[in-house]
Amino acid sequence: MTDPTTDPAAYTDQELKQALARVIALARSEGLNDAEVQKFWQLYEEIVRRRATSGTAA
Repeated sequence: MTDPTTDPAAYTDQELKQALARVIALARSEGLNDAEVQKFWQLYEEIVRRRATSGTAA
């Protein structure tokens, strides 16, 4: 698997969730720098966008 943060729309829901979990784990253990915070928001926004499109509640 390549990095879903480069183009979140190109990846499966499961890949996005796994990438988001990795960013959250990093945040819990070390904290995030600006680039990692940006990755978090990209992943989160793509997941929210997909849920809105599919009609699934967030």
